[in-house]
Amino acid sequence: MKDKTIRILLIEDDHEIILPGLSSRFRPSRDHIEFIGSTGTVDEAVRKFKASAFDIIFLDLYIPGSFPLDNIKKVKEIFPGKPVIIYTTEQRSAWMRKTYTAGVKAYLTKKDDKATIKQAIIQVINGHSFFCGLTDDMEDKKFSKSLQDPENTISEVEKNIVTGLCKGLSLRDIAKQLNCKVYQVEKILSRLRKEHDARNNTHLTHILTDKAII
Repeated sequence: MKDKTIRILLIEDDHEIILPGLSSRFRPSRDHIEFIGSTGTVDEAVRKFKASAFDIIFLDLYIPGSFPLDNIKKVKEIFPGKPVIIYTTEQRSAWMRKTYTAGVKAYLTKKDDKATIKQAIIQVINGHSFFCGLTDDMEDKKFSKSLQDPENTISEVEKNIVTGLCKGLSLRDIAKQLNCKVYQVEKILSRLRKEHDARNNTHLTHILTDKAII
């Protein structure tokens, strides 16, 4: 990649602060890496940039008003073929597993040094993945296998119920959305609380969020 500059689009709610920092660390003439611009949301990126303008997307995990996995899905649908690198302050491995499953090509934290960031970019542009240095085939297999752990998953209905709680919906509203009875929602939540040793529904949402299950 010596002769070609890798162009990167940053999607980050604090992009006006983060972009200058990244741009000062990576110079096209020296590093062959250029941050071509930034936006605060995925929708804004669609309005401002064409897919032909960049090669890679740097996406923050937490953007106010949206869910991380929804943003990943949206950006992959709108810009198909453009690899996504998560760039976040979140260091929990559970989120790395979730984004890996969602099709992200690399996971970087804002504490990573320039060498690590550059290594990830080069790996991704060459068609590889980069997850905290997991480059060995055996480690990749272990990592992929861990994604199948039943403790890391819940059913789609369960996910919709807990996501509804996170949004502040009542059990009646959730039941209406799912076209079921309130007692059925209560029964599912009772089982989830028992399985995850949660004191109440609020505690349950915190547990599942910490585990990156929702």
